[in-house]
Order: sequence, then structure tokens, then C-alpha cells
Amino acid sequence: DRKIHYEDFNNMSFKEDIKGKDRLNGMEEFSIQSPIIRNYTTELFAAKLMRNEGIIAPRNYFVRFYINGEYKGIRHIEESFSRELIESNKRRYGPLFSLEESIGKNYNFAFFDLSDSKSWNNNENQKYLAIQARTVLEESKTKKYFPKEYFDLDIWAKYFAITDAFRLWHGSMPKSVKFFLNPTTGLIEPAFFDGHMGANRGLANFNFYQLVDNPNLIENCDFICYPKFATFYKKFFGTYDEPNDEFYAKYI
Repeated sequence: DRKIHYEDFNNMSFKEDIKGKDRLNGMEEFSIQSPIIRNYTTELFAAKLMRNEGIIAPRNYFVRFYINGEYKGIRHIEESFSRELIESNKRRYGPLFSLEESIGKNYNFAFFDLSDSKSWNNNENQKYLAIQARTVLEESKTKKYFPKEYFDLDIWAKYFAITDAFRLWHGSMPKSVKFFLNPTTGLIEPAFFDGHMGANRGLANFNFYQLVDNPNLIENCDFICYPKFATFYKKFFGTYDEPNDEFYAKYI
């Protein structure tokens, strides 16, 4: 990952996994990193906003951090995607996928990485559910629009609206947002991650509605108009010539 995570031991990031029944504020897995990596307090507030709006997001905390008794300063703790995270967001635990960045960032050619795959493969019922979720995601790569029979478009529309309002576009990228199959509804929802507010200054004058409001590529749409990412957004909003009216209305 980025050098900021490991180039200096005094400021390096850590990944924690608690063995046994103990938990830290309900978390079993979490990362410890310098506050600047998550834009100081902005990621904490963004994740809290998402949770308040019924969208899955990790818990965040700040702590005084020591290594072998030596004080190393304030650190940001961010919950990892695990059963505890899903259940703390008032969902039944279901399969959760992310894009494997080393394979590629274009959704239509992506490889989906299953979180906690060992656990899902050790139980036949869970394994079947994970296979179903992966099948839906794989088939969605060939679809013009994400089908409402398999994707919770109400929650996705809200996700994009909040992303716009609080300038969290980095968290809307297919490589950032997570794909969670809710076992109760049978629909795939977004899970917020890495909003990175302010990361994309080229989007200063952008809102998602412009994707269907302008017949030409928007001058200030930065990475969103890159071909490898635009295919993902078009599956929700459509294009100027063929807007996805139903999703566009939900987003508005």
C-alpha cells in the first residue's frame, strides 16, 4: 500500500486481530494508523453519518498509542470488515466482497475478493450463499444497469447522494466501496469505506446528476469520467442519451 503506512516505524500502520472472546469496543479486527491517513476526524464523522442513515460503515476511534511503554502519539483506530462490523450495523452477517485492486479497477473486468473467505467456505449453507452473491456480482458486469431484483437501489441512491453532499467521491469508487449481500433482503448493499474527503480537487464543481445532465464529458469530473470507472457509475445513472430514470429519481 502507500509508503505512508510503513516507511517510518514510529508512524507506521498496524493491523490487529484479537484472538479469543475479548473485544475492543466491540471490535475483533481493526487497523491502527496515523490520523492524517483518514483525514483526521473527517472519516470518523463521514462513517457516523452513513450509519445514521442506515448504510453500513466501520466504527472509528482515537487513542493514545504506546509501543512497549513508549508513547507514540495519537492514533486513529478503524474497524475492519468482519462479522462484528456487519452485526453492529444491525444486519445479519452475510458475504461481503471488495474489488481486488491488483487485478484491475474496472468493474466490468474486476475480480471480487470475499472477506473472511475461510469461514464462508467451511460451512455448506454459508458457502452456497457466498456463491450466489458472487454469481450476482459476476453477472452484473455484463448488465447495462444494476438490476433492482439483486441490488438495493434505494440504499445505493442514498449512498451516492451522501457522497455528493459531503464530497466523499473517493468512497464511491468500485475499488473503495464494499458489496454486501444482505441475507434478510437478498439484495446487495454498499458498505462505506475510504471516503477520503477532499482527495479529488478536480471534482470541486461536480455532482453525480451531471452524468445525465450534460451531453458531453464534464470538464471537472476527474476520475469519475475515466473509462475504467465510468462504466461502474453508468450502471446506476445511465447516460445523457439513455438515463436510468428510476435510479436518477431515487438519487434526487
